[in-house]
Amino acid sequence: MEFFAGMNESDFQLKGACTDCLAEVLHHTRGYIWQREPFSLEVHLAEPGDAVPSHLHGTVRFGDNIEDEWLIVSLLTMLTHKFPTLLARAWDGDGDFQLIEAAYALPAWVKPTRSANRVFLKRGRLHMLPREGVPRNPTLRQALALLGSNGVKSRVSTEVEAALAPRLKGYPQRALDELHQARCRLPASVAHVLRRRPQLVASAIHTFYERLPTDLKAAARMEHFPPEDFVT
Repeated sequence: MEFFAGMNESDFQLKGACTDCLAEVLHHTRGYIWQREPFSLEVHLAEPGDAVPSHLHGTVRFGDNIEDEWLIVSLLTMLTHKFPTLLARAWDGDGDFQLIEAAYALPAWVKPTRSANRVFLKRGRLHMLPREGVPRNPTLRQALALLGSNGVKSRVSTEVEAALAPRLKGYPQRALDELHQARCRLPASVAHVLRRRPQLVASAIHTFYERLPTDLKAAARMEHFPPEDFVT
């Protein structure tokens, strides 16, 4: 999954915005263990002549937990509400997955070949550039300019919002509420590491889930975490 967040700011301000966005996300997800990779943002500074302007960019592998994808959409929605100059979009290997989820509520003219650079989050709402007055295949710069114009009505219909509502209901708090907890007996050294970096639980589970015979041999030796001094 990838996501883009752009704003009409200088490169210096964009770096500050990245810090502010990450702090806001951490405030709402502190203690949450992501399935594969945590939410992240980095500043991408454009070079002269680049088709894509300077922006914030993130990539997350969410593994088998599709809910992490919708959690990220809720976080981007929240960020665009808190920072009104921010525009964001998210996509995965299937394309604009929000359109796929709301397929039966979309206008008939919306086709995969006409959705590129049309779907964005703006001020906490989903927007889609209309057919009228917009190039058939707008560039990203054109799309951002049109979304920044008050003359373009782009907010999606209430039917589209209703189709997406069940996916987003309760997030981001819902992610914390649905965390599974279990008591484990571990070497004290392992417990110490996981207490400081709980996201490593996801890495450990993923490694076990996709383990190879060579991995089992390495784990059996327990060279770095000897099976002694157990704690619960």
